Amino acid sequence: MKTKQFCLEAIAHGCYVKRHGSNHDIWYSPITGKTFAIPRHGSQKLPKGLERKAREVLGF
Repeated sequence: MKTKQFCLEAIAHGCYVKRHGSNHDIWYSPITGKTFAIPRHGSQKLPKGLERKAREVLGF
């Protein structure tokens, strides 16, 4: 899954960008109350492990 697609899916589940880092966006999930860093590379694919961990932390 590409980073941009993942971000759109995260928004659909109620997550939002808490702040922008230099190379990553810090996403916040109101469902779990946790944050997670996602690299800001819109057209590149997210590694499977990173995608799986982000889904676990963000709660979707």
